[in-house]
Amino acid sequence: MGTNRFDTVLIQAGGNNVVRLHNLNGVRGDIESATRRAPEVASPP
Repeated sequence: MGTNRFDTVLIQAGGNNVVRLHNLNGVRGDIESATRRAPEVASPP
C-alpha cells in the first residue's frame, strides 16, 4: 500500500438515478472500496 497522503477523495457516483434506483448498500460498498484503494492509486509506480 502506498504511503502518500491525500486530503480528499472525490467520488462521482452519477446523477439522481444512481441514488434512487440502486441499492444503497451496494453504493456504500463501492465507496468503501474506493477509499480503501485510494492510497494505492495516490502512490507513484
